[in-house]
Amino acid sequence: KGPVALVTEDFDLNGIPDLAVALFTDNKVQIIYNPSLCPDCTGKIPCTTPAPTQRSEVVPPASGGESPKFEAPPSPGLSLAVAEGPVLSLPRADMNLFAVGDLNGDRQVDVILGSMNSDVILLFQGDKDGTLLAKGDVRIGLTPEKLLTADLDGNGLADVIAVSWRQAQAVVLWSKGSFLFGPTSFFGLPSRVRDALALRLTDSTRDELVLLTDAGPLVWSIPQRGGIMEWAVTPSALSGLKPLPNGLYAYAAFGSNTVAAVSYSNNPGELCFALGASSLGSFRVTQEGAIRTIAVADVNGDGLPDVLGLEEVGRIRVWLVTKGK
Repeated sequence: KGPVALVTEDFDLNGIPDLAVALFTDNKVQIIYNPSLCPDCTGKIPCTTPAPTQRSEVVPPASGGESPKFEAPPSPGLSLAVAEGPVLSLPRADMNLFAVGDLNGDRQVDVILGSMNSDVILLFQGDKDGTLLAKGDVRIGLTPEKLLTADLDGNGLADVIAVSWRQAQAVVLWSKGSFLFGPTSFFGLPSRVRDALALRLTDSTRDELVLLTDAGPLVWSIPQRGGIMEWAVTPSALSGLKPLPNGLYAYAAFGSNTVAAVSYSNNPGELCFALGASSLGSFRVTQEGAIRTIAVADVNGDGLPDVLGLEEVGRIRVWLVTKGK
């Protein structure tokens, strides 16, 4: 079908080179994953299913190097206050997923927009004056039901994680700075997983992926070189984390041993924080359109997680969280 170009690269990071074929006439790129490690395709070419990533268990070191956190009981007497932050205008209002993180290392919150009906995400650079600059789009290889960011490799840049519960699969876009990404990593999810979040659980600069099931959380370390290391012991302070019911709920980490649940109510506009069965406060906030989903990030760099809400009218509202007096 006309001219082609061939590139070899380990696209699924399993240690075996794969083949990418560019069909110029059809304006398409086909990735042929190495069939020797792909049991789903029985060796037939072309193969479009990445080989499943093997998992191994690892116990975080108890002393020296990266010491575990989240071992102490939740901090008592946590008092919070909420203030209205900037409102970020978006160029389109048809997206129903978003995540935030620093994609280029400028210490500003950047925005990733997605939709449950598309495998394309949109990237926006955040500026300190509250404006967003479009930085392009990326086809991620699956239709997401959740987006989140985490610095999985500890390079100071937020990697993008897209999750599909229907496909029991997730993909990591490894951030290289300047809104560019390296080869993606696909991996399968246990069928019992219903939610996910990223937390900094050690003294390193790397985040871990916490998968939530009804039976309790699983902690995964995901190295860029491939493979998944599942922690043999889940930190005790995470034991109470359960899958959240919908996108109007999120988890927020306060300090090294306290993970609170955040929820938003559209009628009226209200943010609620809870630590286990104890309420940390409810706060009336401004909204002009219904909030579709919320996310948590440290927007102003004070070390506390702030809350962002995606309005159906094409705006992101920011609510700044501080410690109460």
